[in-house]
Order: sequence, then C-alpha cells, then structure tokens
Amino acid sequence: MSGTNNCPGPPPPPPLPSAVPPPTDDPKAPLREVASSTANHVELRPLSLLNHLMAQMATAHTSDQVLQAACCSLVDDFGYHNVTILVYEPATDSLSIQANAGAYTSILSARPLSFPLSEGLVGLAANSRKAWLATDTGRVPRFFQLPGMDIRSEAVFPLIAGATLLGIFTIDSNQVDAFTAGDLDLLSLVSERIAMELERSRLIERLRQELQERERAESQARQSLSMLNAAFNSTADGLLLVNPQGRVAGFNQEFLKLWRIPPSLAERRDDDAMLAFALEQLSDPDRFLARVRELYAAPEEISSDVLEFKDGRVFERYSIPQRLEGEIVGRVWSFRDITARRQAEETEARLHKQLLRSQKMEALGTLAGGIAHDFNNLLAGIMGNADLLRSSGGRETERDRRLADILQACSRAKELIRGILKFSRREENHRRPVAPAEIVCEAAKLLRSSFPASLSIETDVSSQETWILADTGQLHQAIMNIGANAGYAMRGTNGLLRIVVSPVSEEQATRRFPQLRARPHVRIAISDTGEGISEAALGRIFDPFFTTKPFGDGTGMGLAIVHGIVQSNDGFINVESAPGKGTLLELYFPAIPRPAITPKAPPPAPVRGAGRRALVVDDEKLITRMSTQMLERLGFEVSSFNNPTEAWTALSQNPFHWDLLLTDLSMPSLSGLDLAERTHKANPCLPIILMTGYLSSLAQDQEKAAGIQGVLEKPFDAEALGAALRNALTAP
Repeated sequence: MSGTNNCPGPPPPPPLPSAVPPPTDDPKAPLREVASSTANHVELRPLSLLNHLMAQMATAHTSDQVLQAACCSLVDDFGYHNVTILVYEPATDSLSIQANAGAYTSILSARPLSFPLSEGLVGLAANSRKAWLATDTGRVPRFFQLPGMDIRSEAVFPLIAGATLLGIFTIDSNQVDAFTAGDLDLLSLVSERIAMELERSRLIERLRQELQERERAESQARQSLSMLNAAFNSTADGLLLVNPQGRVAGFNQEFLKLWRIPPSLAERRDDDAMLAFALEQLSDPDRFLARVRELYAAPEEISSDVLEFKDGRVFERYSIPQRLEGEIVGRVWSFRDITARRQAEETEARLHKQLLRSQKMEALGTLAGGIAHDFNNLLAGIMGNADLLRSSGGRETERDRRLADILQACSRAKELIRGILKFSRREENHRRPVAPAEIVCEAAKLLRSSFPASLSIETDVSSQETWILADTGQLHQAIMNIGANAGYAMRGTNGLLRIVVSPVSEEQATRRFPQLRARPHVRIAISDTGEGISEAALGRIFDPFFTTKPFGDGTGMGLAIVHGIVQSNDGFINVESAPGKGTLLELYFPAIPRPAITPKAPPPAPVRGAGRRALVVDDEKLITRMSTQMLERLGFEVSSFNNPTEAWTALSQNPFHWDLLLTDLSMPSLSGLDLAERTHKANPCLPIILMTGYLSSLAQDQEKAAGIQGVLEKPFDAEALGAALRNALTAP
C-alpha cells in the first residue's frame, strides 16, 4: 500500500555519519548497499511462508501487534537468528525499538533503547533510505552491539511509505556472511510489506482515535453512525458505493463475501483489479460491462437484472442513484445471491415435469392394458386356429412345420405381452421365494425386443438352484432399469450387456463387503461395455433426479428406484465404473433354501363334451369361430354370439338349457362380468369360464359373486382350454 499521511516528514537527511565507512560497490566489502531486486530469487517455500506472515500481519489489530507478528514469524517460520524493528520518532528525530524476536530479546527488553539518526547502520539506512548489509561486523569500524550479543552479520532495511520514513528493520546473525541473495530479496519484499501493514495499521489507529474523539464530542452522531454501519454490514445484500466517476467509495463485508474478493485485493482499493476479478467470474462479462457503461451514461436511471456465474451461482442486481440534498453524488449497487431460490424453482419445475411424466406413464400403462387386450384377441385367433390346423391329424407335412413355427412365434409374442404388463403393473411389495434366474431370463427377453440389433445380450444363469426372498415385479423392474441405462450407454456401438446369476458364500460376501450380513448371498451382476461413469458422477448416480443424460433424455429416477427396490428387499448394491471402461452393477440378496417342490401329477384325461351344450360369447368373430371349433372337437354342441345382449336374451329365456358359458370379459354394452352375474342368478349351477386378453385386477369375491369357475387368458390353445374346462366342469 502506498500513500502519505498527515504527519510532517523527517528533516532533510544529514551527511552520512562518520561511524561507518562510505558506501562501496565492492562485493567483498564488509559493508555494502543492498541492490534493489524484483525478488526473482525467492523460492516457492519461502513464498508460502511469506503468505503466512502476511496473513498474521493482516489479522493484527494494532501497529505494535503487526510489527511483533512480523518479527515472530521471521524467527519461528524462517529461522532467522534475531529480528528487530525500530520506529521513527519525529519528535526526537530518533529510532526506538518497537518489536523484537530471537536470540537477543531478553537483552533488548531489559531497558528502553533509542538511536539517533546520526549513528550506526540504522542511522545510515534511515538517512540514505536504502538497505545495507554488513557481511562481517568485526571488520566494520565501531559497529555497535550490547554486551551479551554476538552479531557477526546484519542486514538493515528502511521502512518507507511514499516519502515518509516509518522505521528500520534489522536482521542479525551470529554467522559471518550469513545472508544469501535469496535472503536479501525475501527480506526486501518483507520490509516493503511491513511498511505497508505498518502504514495501514497506523491509519486505522489514527482513524480509530479520531472516531473516539468524535464520539466523545458528538455522542448522538456516534450513535447514528453506529446504527448505519450495523445496518450496512448486517444486510444480506452485498452493497457497493461508487462516486459519479464510477470509482469505489465503499462496500460492506457481504459484498466481498458474495463476490469472493480476497481481503488483500479489497485493501488495495484498486478499482480496475476488483472489476477484472469480478468480471472473470461471470458467464457473460461483456453484457454486464455494457450495462454498467449505460448506467453511468444515464445517472438518473434505476436498473435491475440477473447475473449468472460460471460456477452456477445466480445474483439479482439492483442499481439506484445516490442523492445528497437532491444532487446525485454516486450510485449504490446491491447484489443478492438467489442461487438457492433459482435451484428451488428449477427443482419445482423438474418435479412438475416428473409428475407430468408419471401421469403420462400411468396413462401409457392404461393404454398398454387396452392394447394388450386387443393384441391378445388377435393373437388368440392366430394361435387357436393354428393349433386347430396342426391337431387335425395325419402325417406331419410342411404345413405342419410352418404351423409349429407360427405357434412358437405366438408363444413368444404372448410372453412379450406378459412381460410388458408385468413391468407396468403397480403392486405393493409382495415378497416370496423366487429364482432370480427366471426373472433375469424374462427381463432379458424384454430388453432384447427394445435393444437395437447392434447390441448383444448374454445371460449366465447356470446356477438355477439359487433362491431369494423378493418381490418378483420389483426385481424385474430393477433389472429392466439397469438394462435400459446400459443400452443408452452403449448406443451407437456393438456393445454387450451381460447378466450373471451366481451364488456367493458367506466368506466371499463378507470379505468383499463387510457391511453384508454373515450369510450366503445370491449375486446378480449386470455389466455393459458402454462409455462408463466419471468419478464425480459415480457418487451421485443413486440420487433422485440426478442424471448425466441430456435434457429430455432421462428423469434421473431409474437408478434411484433401483436403489430403493434393492434396499426394500434386504439387498445391497455395488457399482464399479470408469470412463471408457464400461459399468458393472452388482445386486446382492440373502440366499434362502430352495422351496419344496410338489411333484407334478400325471396329466388328466382330456374333457369330453359328450353332447353337452356350450354357449360362447365374444365380440370378436375370430375368437367365437376358433373357440366353437375347439369345443366341437371335444364333443360339445356349441352356440355362439358376438353380441352379449343377444346372448343374455337367449340365456334368460331358458337358463337351464346350457351346460357351459364361455364369455369374454371386455365387451361393449354388456361386460362378461355382468353377463356372468346375471347368468349365475338365473342358474347358479351353470359353470362359467371367463376369457380375457388383459386381466388387470379381478377380485376373488367378484369371481365368486358372478359364479366364475375359471379364467382363461388369451391367447390360448386347445390344451389351455381343456384345462379350464376340466376345472370348471369338475368343480363342486
């Protein structure tokens, strides 16, 4: 810090004292002037210690504390033998010791010492305003030191602020020629900093004294000023005051905190440096700078806008003219950090979008049910008729082989629809013994249908004997979510998704993950060859709404749901990944013994109609024709209706004429459930089988009230129909 104070300067320097030889440029002379330096020799470590020294001085409250902090730091941190600081006393034109640390503290503190400016090295440095170095005090004539001292070399630096001598800074050593060029560069820099801090602290002390005097004289003014300062520094807004020329006139601490301006920069009062520091943080500094220029061109204008920072912070900015007795004397800038509010607004908007997406998914689930019903109706016609053709008897032909392919394709389509419905179904956590291998195989089929042909899926479920206690639907959803993320990570590549189910012993589990319970586990490992996850994102992948996908490509809920599912089923999840190395997610669940398997009974003999009368009702003609043919092959006499109202008319006229009712669930004008209820009331003994392409949730009490004795899911073949007939016709 540079500048002058109100104190008169020292008198003109007298001629060099005779106590020391005249200056010389001889580098071997025992006393020589220290050349000015740019401190290029200061090494990194001394610089770090210098920063510490500066911090200690900056936090000192008085000039005495500033000087003592400097002395102690140079001795304790830098290891100098003895350091002394003398201050200039204009009243006596002398130098007195103000601070000391090191080997001679007890000697120097025993009595007050002062030195006239006409004697010794300190007088030479004070008069010449230059630094001096005595490399060998024994060769310096009349070198002064007190009894008990052993000063062999000494460096002396004047402390100068502007043209004002503040004092002298001396460093002593008990070694000859102890100071290197690096030491001198460092000490020159330290002397400048000490002078700056001494001047600053004196100014502060002087201001404090003036304020105290003013307080004593003007108590009311002091109270008003105190209240104003408290309000100025306690506000949550950062305030900056500037004069009409745009130069900084004042600021509060919140301003420095918000803009993260270092105290050293603030103390310099360098407007250009502070502005450059602020502009460096903004996302669009040119826009802000242009707005500032516009305001200074229009002093009367009141302005506000929003500033966005490179690190994501957001400030509200207000600017109004400052008036004194009607005249504009400057401008007040106010800054408020609204980052949290902006983030809350963004979170609210994201949650709103998530709600809309959830509602959309719910609507899609309902739509999937309707599509499944229609699709299964069509599939039932294809599958049933193909089964009828294949079972027509005779030697196997090319047609039979093609029919077998059709039936196989229908079975795959049926499983695909089941997987979609199971994935979209919303159920409470219903844990039961399950074989993870079956869930993995089912999920892999569904993933295969959604993956592009360039991606491959491999499963290793050879450990079929592994069982866990889990919710089937939730486990299915977790694998699907992980698989979908893997597919996204491998987009545009010939990637591989691999799912392995394997048992893990108690020792293996606890050795790798001590937090696991000491018992055998089942491991489901899902790995991909995708782009991998960065270390920064790896710790947040299970956070709700966190996603690395571009806006619109993901909600950030997939892995959060997976984490919740694993925890709710007493599981543990581990993830390993690195950019370019792919990703591995491991799900660990406590293993349970394999449930007892009831041996399958031999297949019963097929049911025969033996002339019994069956009534078939379905609004799809394809289904009624196919069902009629299957029943007729089993020996039933069949009547079919495509209109449920007409079917009820026939039933109501003679409800005991029929031996069986086979009706669809979803039909216009009259649902299959309503038709079954009416029929059951008219003839409680009539067996009723309900056909459906999508059974969302039919309660048992509804089935009982409607007299339903069997539910036949579409598509079905003759074997499935025969099983349903057997259960219905043989039931009590």
